[in-house]
Amino acid sequence: MGLSARLALVPCLILAGANPRAEAAATGSLSGVLKDATGRPVPGADLRLISSALPGDRLLVTDGAGAFRFDLLLPGSYAVQVRKEGFQLLKASFIVQEGQEQKVQLTLTARAPRAEDGSG
Repeated sequence: MGLSARLALVPCLILAGANPRAEAAATGSLSGVLKDATGRPVPGADLRLISSALPGDRLLVTDGAGAFRFDLLLPGSYAVQVRKEGFQLLKASFIVQEGQEQKVQLTLTARAPRAEDGSG
């Protein structure tokens, strides 16, 4: 292999060895706990993270303790939509900053029971 071919490989090798910590430092995260109005955790809720900084929406489900975490988010504005049967749709907005973890607590409100119309 000639000298010019070896020199051409140097940038490729440098890029291949890019530091993942540097990439993580340029991002932030959004984490928190989802609770109901009584303060109890809400497991199994569907969360949708929306932002122009994302190539598409990110989806996840709260764990048994109602916890959730979105990692490796570029700095910017994000919207979260939370759906869970028996509760009203929750929408919230957050700012994610570089190198920061945005910790939040979200509270779902129970959906009012439907009144029977009595016809039938």
